[in-house]
Amino acid sequence: MSLRLLDDLSLFPLVFHIPPAIAPTLSSQPSSPSLALAAASILQTFLRPDTALFRHPPIHPLILSGLSSSTAVVPRLYMACALTPYRGITYVDEKGKLHSAVEVVIREGLKVGTKNHYLDGVPALFSASELFKSPDIEDEKFQHPSERVAIGLCQYQSS
Repeated sequence: MSLRLLDDLSLFPLVFHIPPAIAPTLSSQPSSPSLALAAASILQTFLRPDTALFRHPPIHPLILSGLSSSTAVVPRLYMACALTPYRGITYVDEKGKLHSAVEVVIREGLKVGTKNHYLDGVPALFSASELFKSPDIEDEKFQHPSERVAIGLCQYQSS
């Protein structure tokens, strides 16, 4: 609901602010704030199946147990949803180093830093999501099972 209000009232760029000194160095402009709203709606659907927007298979219990292990996990996921318009965007700092725009929004715009592991957790979540983006099943790494999988298959076949 809060993201919907930020979008309806056109407050998204004010809340998720990028300092003027950094804005010209962005690799691209942020996507529409409605992307954040869509991401949060999808997350809400999976976290609260009773209010689901669409039918989906149940979430594996192991994933759900990870969500309940810390009270900061769900807020971090919603923060990631809110920052989805900045996904994949980078900027160059004054030393010439490349950083994620998500980092600068958390550090400089929201000023929450490491509180609830936003600064060290959310950018890492976006980095990890890049590993799953557009997988090519024809890639060689998918053709040959890893050594660990091969050992497991050998053990399974011998029992």
